Amino acid sequence: LYYINVSQFLSRFPYYFVWHISEGAAIASGFAFNNYDEKGQPKWNRCHNVNVWQLEFGQNWKAIFDNWNIHTGQWLRSYVYVRVTPRGKKPNTWATIITFFVSAFWHGWYGGYYLAFITAGWLTNVARVLRRQFRPYFMEKDGTTPKSYKWAYDILTWAVTLCVLHYVTTAFSILAVTSTLKIWYSVYFFGHIGGLVLYLTAVYVLKTPPNPTINPDLKATKAQ
Repeated sequence: LYYINVSQFLSRFPYYFVWHISEGAAIASGFAFNNYDEKGQPKWNRCHNVNVWQLEFGQNWKAIFDNWNIHTGQWLRSYVYVRVTPRGKKPNTWATIITFFVSAFWHGWYGGYYLAFITAGWLTNVARVLRRQFRPYFMEKDGTTPKSYKWAYDILTWAVTLCVLHYVTTAFSILAVTSTLKIWYSVYFFGHIGGLVLYLTAVYVLKTPPNPTINPDLKATKAQ
């Protein structure tokens, strides 16, 4: 588990380096110009592709993927995630999984891509359900004011999110299905089993959160 977390943490730095060097080249050439802000200052973020700080300290899967490979994520959202969702309805679990599958297909044919992205798509939906169920216990009734002990929730969700992310991206780094399954087996498939147990607990065991007004989709999630 230690090796998984250290190796996957370090594996992101080559991407950070390349993206920032590319962004610098785009700014120097003028291609990164992106109009002016409200103060009349030029914006040079057209080619900005990663937010390192927000990613490394993200407390949920959405925060991770919104700040990694940003432009590819925006393309997938606009041309896959939204388009596979029936008109007038909210995106569901299948929309997320299909989007991640397309991303895996775009990366190539190695089985590790499909293990990583399909698992990530499923865990994204699991994390969404868990957030709706547990976060209200750490918020006041208005849904925006944190309680005095919410810091514990923030630290726990950050640590769990990053640990599970490293578990999943092991497949992306290794690519080989057999080798990936051996590594996951060595840590007892904690990402898959833990996600399933927590999902079933949140949906079928725990009571409705104390602030249902800030969880409008909880009943719909349980119905699914």
